[in-house]
Amino acid sequence: DLSPQRAATAASDYRVALLLTSREEWDTDSERIEDGASRNPYAAWEWASARRESGDYKGAAESHVLASIAFAEVGDKPRSVISNLDAGIDLAAVAASTGDANDVKEARTLLEKAIASTVAVEGRDVELLQRIIAKEGEA
Repeated sequence: DLSPQRAATAASDYRVALLLTSREEWDTDSERIEDGASRNPYAAWEWASARRESGDYKGAAESHVLASIAFAEVGDKPRSVISNLDAGIDLAAVAASTGDANDVKEARTLLEKAIASTVAVEGRDVELLQRIIAKEGEA
């Protein structure tokens, strides 16, 4: 486990990596990060994990959603589902810390959608499928 400070540094490094892997055709950093994630979904996933470890749960949720979209675009449904489950878990952490009804609703909506999508996952990678089941239980 990383200290929150080291995790924040790692998160910053992943953000820069996503910016640098972009094709430079975009106007904003947000667009460049999305493009970088589409080129390397694993980096987006690791960015999300580092943001979570640093305590930035809202940012982690955003990055997990970005990773989910990027994995879906390359046809990796299992990792897309895991990323969505992680995003819901991140939002649940936000809701737990704020107690805000809107945060609770947002977390619940995303988790319900992500959990429902787990039944559509197929594949031959037994370990990955087991990971999805474990992540679903965590959610």
